Amino acid sequence: MSDQRKQPSLWITFFIGVITLALIIVYNVRMQQLDKLSVSYESSVHHKSYVHIKPIPPNPALLLPAGDYVEPVTNFAMEDIQSPVGLLWSGFSGMEGILTQIHQPVRLVYWENFIHADTGYNQTFNSMRLLIITVNGFEDLNKSKMFVDAVDRYVYNGGNLLVFGQEFGDEFQALPSGQVVGYGWRESQLYRNKSVYAVEQQPFLTSFTGTTPNITIEGFFSHLPDGAKTILRSRLNGQPVLVMYHYGKGTVIATTSVGPSYYDARQMTYDDLYLIRDIISWLIEPDRLLEAKPGETITLTVSLTNEATNQKMIDCWKIYNDATERKPITYQVPRVASKAFIYIYTPGENSMNNVAYYGIPVKLGVGESQTASIQFTVPADAPSGIWHVSYNLTQFCGSFYGTVNTMPAQSNREVLKDRFVVSKPPPPAFNQDDITTEVTVPSIKFKINEPLKATIHVWSTRATDTTVTISGYDWHHPDAIKFGPLSLNVPAHGENDYVFTFMRHESYNCYLAVDYKWITNNKMEQTGEARTLLESYQENGEAEVIRNARNKDLQHIQEVEQGIQRQKDITQKTYKVGRTPEGVAIDASGNVWVANNGDNTVTKLNPDGTVIGNYKVGVHPNSIAIDTSGNVWVANHGDLMADRNGSVTELSSRGSIAKSYNVGGYPEGIMVDHSGNVWVLDAGKQAVYNKTSLTKIIPITSKVLDYLITGGGSTGMAMDVSQNLWVTNGIFNLNKIDQDGTLISTYKVIGASGGIAIDQSGNIWMTNYGRDTVAKLNTSGIEIGNYSAGVKPRNIAIDASDNLWIINDTDNNNVTEISSDGTLLTIYSAGSRPAGLAIDSKGNVWVTDTGGGFLFNSPSSNGSVIELIGAAKGPQYWPYTGPQWP
Repeated sequence: MSDQRKQPSLWITFFIGVITLALIIVYNVRMQQLDKLSVSYESSVHHKSYVHIKPIPPNPALLLPAGDYVEPVTNFAMEDIQSPVGLLWSGFSGMEGILTQIHQPVRLVYWENFIHADTGYNQTFNSMRLLIITVNGFEDLNKSKMFVDAVDRYVYNGGNLLVFGQEFGDEFQALPSGQVVGYGWRESQLYRNKSVYAVEQQPFLTSFTGTTPNITIEGFFSHLPDGAKTILRSRLNGQPVLVMYHYGKGTVIATTSVGPSYYDARQMTYDDLYLIRDIISWLIEPDRLLEAKPGETITLTVSLTNEATNQKMIDCWKIYNDATERKPITYQVPRVASKAFIYIYTPGENSMNNVAYYGIPVKLGVGESQTASIQFTVPADAPSGIWHVSYNLTQFCGSFYGTVNTMPAQSNREVLKDRFVVSKPPPPAFNQDDITTEVTVPSIKFKINEPLKATIHVWSTRATDTTVTISGYDWHHPDAIKFGPLSLNVPAHGENDYVFTFMRHESYNCYLAVDYKWITNNKMEQTGEARTLLESYQENGEAEVIRNARNKDLQHIQEVEQGIQRQKDITQKTYKVGRTPEGVAIDASGNVWVANNGDNTVTKLNPDGTVIGNYKVGVHPNSIAIDTSGNVWVANHGDLMADRNGSVTELSSRGSIAKSYNVGGYPEGIMVDHSGNVWVLDAGKQAVYNKTSLTKIIPITSKVLDYLITGGGSTGMAMDVSQNLWVTNGIFNLNKIDQDGTLISTYKVIGASGGIAIDQSGNIWMTNYGRDTVAKLNTSGIEIGNYSAGVKPRNIAIDASDNLWIINDTDNNNVTEISSDGTLLTIYSAGSRPAGLAIDSKGNVWVTDTGGGFLFNSPSSNGSVIELIGAAKGPQYWPYTGPQWP
């Protein structure tokens, strides 16, 4: 009975065996096929060329009728330190939103960095093809010889420059060659309705559909270098408002357009946007571009280069060797690009919104190049402007299903020289049969009850002589100034001037306006108006306040220049440490200890920069302190993806772990007081809004005490000579706390602080990250000074002479030295995204350089520590033990 019951199971076993054998045979056959396929880079299936054409997607941000105002974007996410386009961080806002809207990544350029080199030309900007100086960007910088020389050298060596309208005409003299003169937006009226006309056609003008686009113009150019081309002229007076000239190996485009300054106010026209978009696109790599009209077919020859960084093999998934566990078998293939994907996209878009892409078979080893020709038919509804081409190189890998699987060999790269222009039939040439005028004065500054001369310039493009009737008045206060009417004869295609003298008896500013009219065809009366600003010059008046504010900025510029000259005498050395180094501390022997956030280690260097050892600590160490016994205390930020897992690691002077403390949260800072107690600042330990945890570790008893203080987002703490703690927070408060964690007092401060230090007089210094300043408070918490501290100041230290040393991070990459009276002494270049600093007993300043990595648990980057030898005036000052700590 039992034997009969077993027989069916034998049959089942037999059939399972047959099926298994069949699967093994199929598996082996398939493996052989895939092996052949994986090594056959000449596979006809893999190398089949194809093209994919998409309908042009509507883009409401770029295709609205000209004359409507641009709706600004509110999210700015286009910053890229590798971008070929740089934006000078000076002048009116608006340009960053424009660049985001036209999908143009940009690197922010701080003028302090731009001039920060012995030659006046910072070599880090060699890869930048275009520098944009927006409205008012030259303010006071035109008086900085170092900055003007840096811009001059940048263009002469092959960089390109785009400059918008400035406040005063003499600021245009900062342009390369020093021969551009004109009138700024304070010196001429706003004019935007059909404001300009083109003198000659250029690729960056093809988006205009009419002869007189609506460009927001204020001011004009009156003198240009030899060889300069006038591209656009004002319809108001016929004078140049957009010019282009070559200087050395570079190209300059300057315009009196102030459109970017109206962007955030929703008053910038779409013609402004189109013009900015296409000038930037063309000026990155000025060249004569292939031109096509809608419906035409063009041949594009695209240059392809495999820019992989090394010759190594790469792993490629091929098949799963176990259907249940599904483990991939990998094999290695050479880093050879086997297919190119070429993308075409419309003006103001990126390759993700491409109109067409092509799959082209290639075989490119590392560093190899070739060209690929493609045929592209311009869609009938194609928008005008400069179109872009980019490509992506891929490698072929086999897969279980035998389909083509691609792996990027490099990210999309735009091919600048292979752009092309789509243009519709150009509009008829603009023929201005008109009379235009402009009012100018020797200076817009005047004193009351003193005579002032003004000149009325009248131009004629008419074929016959014309008599023009002129009247003048104060545009704001018509009864304050009056003259005329008077007659002025203007010859055909000529000009004439009228000079008059007047006097102001009031102290307020005004616009001197001129009405003019003339007769056409003996019966038709034509009229026009021009005006210029007259700015009163009086003590404590509006103009004087403006000038005083600008003089303060000019003083800062001069201080920066003096500091750069001083820096030439300072030797700087760089030493490699771990990944994404942040905190740094000096022990009593002068050894340097660095917390490496990216690889969970601490590096110890001797005073000459030689690495003694690397020691494992907790997860993401970010700050470090040393006690009087030479023990090293490290605050580990922990993993932000986990919940409150911060810790503190105690290392011996030899780097061995003595003890670890689980403090939870996300520790932001650590320090050791005179009694050997360890204090940890933690903004993330308490799940309470606007509360910060302050942890006190008593090493002798291993006690861990927690105190909850008011104010969230705390990032800085310091201790005074009475061993009271001063803690900053993110809600504009400064807290004073005693040794028992009891809150003594809270002081209101302006702005949120990033770092804090105390000088030898007991004054508290706080950096203000958002306002680019450092505040000075007395022992009563009252602000007694506020000074410029570079861009985005964070951590701070004070040397034995009470000079401040401040880290400027987020692409500014500087260390700023400031005296105790707030005078800027020196700005030192400090790698890429510096984080922490410490000063040793010899006055050497040690700065951690994260290598461009983001702080606070970001992807790690190769980093280093920079030594500024002998830069500081004595050792770092520690209030609770004096300058010899530790």
